[in-house]
Amino acid sequence: MTAKVLFSLNNGVDGEIVLRDNLFMDYWKFVFKQNNRKVGPRQDKFPNACFTKTGPDIDIAIKEQYDRTVDQRAECVDRVNDAILQIEQVTGNKWNSGRLSINSWTEDCNRVHRGFTTFALTRCTDQLGLSEQEQRTLKYDHPDLHASGWLYMKSIKPSLKQTVGEDYIYFRDVIEPQLHEVNAYVHHLENICIVSKRVFELANAYLNSENINDCWFPNLDWNSKQADGVTDAGRIDYNYADLAQQTIATDELYSSDPKYNIYDLKNILGKDYEKAWFDYDDPRNWDVTNTFNTSKGGFEIRPHQSMLTRDFIKPWIDSYNHFPTDDPLVSPIAIGAIDHQWLKSNCFNLGHEGNINARRNLGIVKTDLIE
Repeated sequence: MTAKVLFSLNNGVDGEIVLRDNLFMDYWKFVFKQNNRKVGPRQDKFPNACFTKTGPDIDIAIKEQYDRTVDQRAECVDRVNDAILQIEQVTGNKWNSGRLSINSWTEDCNRVHRGFTTFALTRCTDQLGLSEQEQRTLKYDHPDLHASGWLYMKSIKPSLKQTVGEDYIYFRDVIEPQLHEVNAYVHHLENICIVSKRVFELANAYLNSENINDCWFPNLDWNSKQADGVTDAGRIDYNYADLAQQTIATDELYSSDPKYNIYDLKNILGKDYEKAWFDYDDPRNWDVTNTFNTSKGGFEIRPHQSMLTRDFIKPWIDSYNHFPTDDPLVSPIAIGAIDHQWLKSNCFNLGHEGNINARRNLGIVKTDLIE
């Protein structure tokens, strides 16, 4: 029998996802059941992917959003910079990735966020200074960054010190909360104040392909977030790196095949390629990846993913000195499919983005696994 995920929306509509049948999905189903039992679906977040058609005045719309969010920008900048100052004070080391300002844009956010990912991984520095070849090796040859990845970094950066014992407890209790503050408020600045022109490019391309004006897709995240709305209060992700390396064929994981429209919930220390593309980031960086080899057992409904990968992500990556664009290296994990007619009936042409009720109705309130 083919396994399925059943879910109920806030408006009473039920949906059904047919899952792929492979070894990774056995693992995914275990994680799904664990988190569904422990914490249940998150219900305070609107659908993950929301597209509305935009006219020719995209640049004006972007500037208007930036100008009207000056108070939010000020708060995000203060929270990030205060956290960086705290990190400097408790470690005695200079933060080398700069600060944010009230006029910061994607370049500043990319730089500061990379400081966060680097410090979160190394637990001792916000800059590694890797060459392009070292970036390639770390990205493609050491998928488990906390194991072989750490040993590789240590071999090329002998000054790195592994944080264990009392040092780890200090990092976890004193430094890590400040790092999460940096991460959360960089993302708040990007998500609320800075609108990428590429979001509109993707939205218009997909909406035109479906001949619709807007679409709103629910996702399944878990009721585990701290007050910042980004950081999980407890551990709900599970590492499958050893499993993936030894027993799972890559075509059982990563795919841009249009027959799939359900993907594993993003769970990456840095950015996936979509976020990096939106942010005008450099895809060669070590923390731009399609996986962190962990899963939370959640899902995202993404019927636009095949178009995004084929028409936007792969050509963009290829423009950087022909960096590899094979599905196992750039595509997210495809876990199944939902009937396209269900999407047409429940997710298309719901009205203008200001219609809060239409979006809230698509929140997932209950879910179950049928095997």
